[in-house]
Amino acid sequence: MYCVAGLEPPLTVSFKVQPEEFIELTNKNGIIPPPYLARYK
Repeated sequence: MYCVAGLEPPLTVSFKVQPEEFIELTNKNGIIPPPYLARYK
């Protein structure tokens, strides 16, 4: 699975990234790891 999208407001998406990109992306405002998948990056 590459991307998951919620269809009801608030609209959200979750997607898989490389481990080195995970840290870079989660340091940006508005991007948070999903609590149920954060351990997998």
